[in-house]
Amino acid sequence: MVKHKKQRQSIPPFVKKLLRQEVGFGCPVEGCGNPYLEYHHFDPPVKVRAHNEPQGMIALCAHHHKKADGGAFTTEQLHKMKVNRENAAVVRGNLDWLRRELLVVAGGSFYYETPRILVIDQHDVIALKRDDEGYLRLSAKMLSLALRSV
Repeated sequence: MVKHKKQRQSIPPFVKKLLRQEVGFGCPVEGCGNPYLEYHHFDPPVKVRAHNEPQGMIALCAHHHKKADGGAFTTEQLHKMKVNRENAAVVRGNLDWLRRELLVVAGGSFYYETPRILVIDQHDVIALKRDDEGYLRLSAKMLSLALRSV
């Protein structure tokens, strides 16, 4: 007898966008703010019923998603985190590699040893800065035309 594994539907883009907006585009776990988000199904858990219903899902960073899968947070805590936008002001993240030399290709142009790559209305949208050890740190600021609450 062959068992057929039930395939999960991929999460629709509008659901992902809604979940990221709910948490202010950063992991809502206190003190985190990591902008690299995954989507956790918790109410009900996907093992109980496969779904992509935003009211039962939350955007979390990979580290806290793994913890949530392991039961580190209650359903009530996760529902509270869904509306916690406190980390929106401290959204931050690091790329997992460091380089002393970096060639940036943006908009078809090449940038080498250029600290301010893209500036819009006096905001450094894409910039490079050397840290104390001489590594280049890439900074990308995501600008928005309007702040909307979800």
